[in-house]
Amino acid sequence: TPDYTSLGEGLLHAVNAWLGPGGTVTPLHTDPHHNLLAQVVGSKYVRLYAPCETEALYPCDHLLTSNSSQVDMDEVDCKAFPKFT
Repeated sequence: TPDYTSLGEGLLHAVNAWLGPGGTVTPLHTDPHHNLLAQVVGSKYVRLYAPCETEALYPCDHLLTSNSSQVDMDEVDCKAFPKFT
């Protein structure tokens, strides 16, 4: 059975469902666990980066938002974030 078809073995870490209306934009971020994306209606643009690119994504310093990037994908500030391409 492929990994993506089960919740894994042992302690269950989390099961989340994220729902949103049309036009919802999620900031650039990383997730600590595997995910399954199911787009029921419409379309969604997904951008994936390899884990080795984490430094160039400029993670936030604050503990509560440490999985989010400081980079605004709608208006990338190349001077503030020169490693981001």
